[in-house]
Amino acid sequence: MIFCSFWVLVCLLTVPSLSFDPRISPHLYGGDAPPSVGARKWMVVMDHGSGRMESNERLKIVAEKVNERIKQGQLSSYLGCSHCHMELSPPTLSSVVKDVHDSKGVKEFLVHPLFISPLGKHVKVDIPEIVRTTNEEMKGEGVSVEMGKVFGDDLDKLVDGILSVVKEEEDGEGGEGPGGLGGFGAIMEMLKAQETSGS
Repeated sequence: MIFCSFWVLVCLLTVPSLSFDPRISPHLYGGDAPPSVGARKWMVVMDHGSGRMESNERLKIVAEKVNERIKQGQLSSYLGCSHCHMELSPPTLSSVVKDVHDSKGVKEFLVHPLFISPLGKHVKVDIPEIVRTTNEEMKGEGVSVEMGKVFGDDLDKLVDGILSVVKEEEDGEGGEGPGGLGGFGAIMEMLKAQETSGS
């Protein structure tokens, strides 16, 4: 019996045409599409956090949209994406890492701060300390949490994004967002919320 089970397992691991990876827990197959073979990491997008629920809800929507792209195969090394806030509002990084690890067995996490500048105190001091503390809390579980690239780190992409949404406004395609500025208006609203919270 053990011998037969062994050969069934060998066959499953060596058949290249499978549309799923049998080495990945079935609990990780959210939605219609299975995660990519070799995908092991979990992305966490982090912003400052706000006393305004509308601002916090925006980041949750961002994480959901990133998850949709992951399911479409656009980020082959990631299993999924969650959101957290640095302060002022849950969820925290620690709670997200614990929840995803406990429910999905993920051990590798990469935190991407949603900040315009990579040079501020939050990015240079506060967030690395939060990452360090989370690693300390989860060290007995074999979990690794690392800080990834800050979204505002690439100035060319940042400028391209600004020009793109401003051009949409000039062409009369502003869509949702304060002042008809689409996503850029939403970003400005988040930044104002962070300023008023004393960041």
